[in-house]
Amino acid sequence: MKKLLAFLLVIVMVFSLGLVGCTTGGNTDGEDGGEDQTTSEPKVFNVAIPAEPRSMDHHIEYVQQSQDIMFSIWEPLVKFDNGKVVGSGAESWTVNDDKTVFTFKIREGMKWTDGEPLTAQHYLDAFERQFNPNTNTSYTNLSNQFLNGTAYTSGEITDFSQVGVKALDDYTLELTTAEPCDYFLSFLCFSAFLPIRKDIVEKQGEGYGAEAEGLEFCGAYKLTKWEHESLLVLEKNPDYWDADNVHIDTVNMHIVLDANTRANMFDNGELDFIELEAAQFKQYEDSPYLDQFQSGTVRMLMFQCTDKYLSNPNLRAAMGWSLDRASIGKVLEGKGTGAQRFVPDVIAGTDKPYAEMTPEVTSFAPEQDVEKAKEYLQKALDDFGMSDVSELPEFPLLAIDNENGRLISEMIQDNLATNLGIKTKIDIKPMKQKFDEEVKGDFVLNYTGWGPDFNDPMGYLYAFDANGNYSYTNWDNSEVVEILKKSKTATDGAERMKYLGEAEQAILDGMPIIPFIFESKPYLLRDNVTGVQRNLGGMELDFIHADITQ
Repeated sequence: MKKLLAFLLVIVMVFSLGLVGCTTGGNTDGEDGGEDQTTSEPKVFNVAIPAEPRSMDHHIEYVQQSQDIMFSIWEPLVKFDNGKVVGSGAESWTVNDDKTVFTFKIREGMKWTDGEPLTAQHYLDAFERQFNPNTNTSYTNLSNQFLNGTAYTSGEITDFSQVGVKALDDYTLELTTAEPCDYFLSFLCFSAFLPIRKDIVEKQGEGYGAEAEGLEFCGAYKLTKWEHESLLVLEKNPDYWDADNVHIDTVNMHIVLDANTRANMFDNGELDFIELEAAQFKQYEDSPYLDQFQSGTVRMLMFQCTDKYLSNPNLRAAMGWSLDRASIGKVLEGKGTGAQRFVPDVIAGTDKPYAEMTPEVTSFAPEQDVEKAKEYLQKALDDFGMSDVSELPEFPLLAIDNENGRLISEMIQDNLATNLGIKTKIDIKPMKQKFDEEVKGDFVLNYTGWGPDFNDPMGYLYAFDANGNYSYTNWDNSEVVEILKKSKTATDGAERMKYLGEAEQAILDGMPIIPFIFESKPYLLRDNVTGVQRNLGGMELDFIHADITQ
């Protein structure tokens, strides 16, 4: 999840010593011994996040702003840099001819903040914990990519040494895939594969990652403070292997729930970066600080397919045809455009974007058609033996507690009521609670989103693979699983894209979800902050090599 989506935003916070905005420069103080001394003030990047992270345990927490923190405090094997995969914890790697064995050379000299050397074993321990069936993760399908990974996660085998993850020595990690995999390096740019300290995980038990205290770090930054529901502070790690290229001393992340408060803090110089909500876009459309990021996030209406009524495909089709994507896109201002498919058009294919290689793929209900919606509703009513829509129950609609969550859920509610007479009751929940209910399948209708875990169509489609993230919709995904098996053994990139297109079409035709918006993220960034990257997958807001100028 990805990256579930998580469709939550990254923002900036206030430096605890009272510094506001970006701080840099120097001053002269002649009081010490009568000698002039020039000292450089610390560089402070003030970001904010709109919700409290559930945890810093990267095997159970996949919300994007939490992942951004994790990538800054623990060193990934590889990462995205301006759209390309580059070495990070791994200084180099080799790949065998059939693209099934990837051997990584771990940088020597890296260490944890308590002085323990960072080795291949720490990366292996992360894979083992992620794949362990006893780990409370919603990404059990990640193991499908590895030799014997599925068998280990399912409990068919219990010896992890049989899985395609080996530490050949302290600084050599060998990963073997179940099938040839062109996108494997991109796949590894995901927070689940960050290294762990097994001794700390075992010591803290179920409380692992709930506090900053007791954790050790090996990334560019250290998490030195976590005031729950208020503030997280990241301080530069002086022992980081590439510390000379880390220029910002402190990253303050304030937890600010209200979008207008975040905007006011930016206007007052207290924040250096905010992402805008839909209603704020016009206010800032002429701002010199405004930019936009095509995030690869797709917003959708999700169905619980075990529900007595929503298990009926005719009722799901009726709801899909009733949604007015154009109006939703207009309401979102600069934050989105209508979606007619699951995988956004910014996602890579082989030699051109995936959407250009699979132009035939489209939603079963690509645009609003109220007459078709009514036809499918009548079919559903006939299936139920009902004579009128008023005999249907009121459907709960789960949505997140933020401005966009309320706004879009209200539009869905209005579309269904106005066009079909279907009643819904909006159930707004804070991020933590909504995520917990979602992964448990504890919903009927769910306004949700998905962002790319890595820049490949499989970063979306594997949500519907065997043991996929969206298994909690309880939709019969057997056809998709079989098509994805073919994609994994495809002999060339074009053939793989063809199978992926077929899998996506099967999802759209089956309608466990109705995609309706591809989201972009308008944001404000101070013009004296340089080098901030926005990535499709991995660390979406990458400030590690950013800098602040006078």
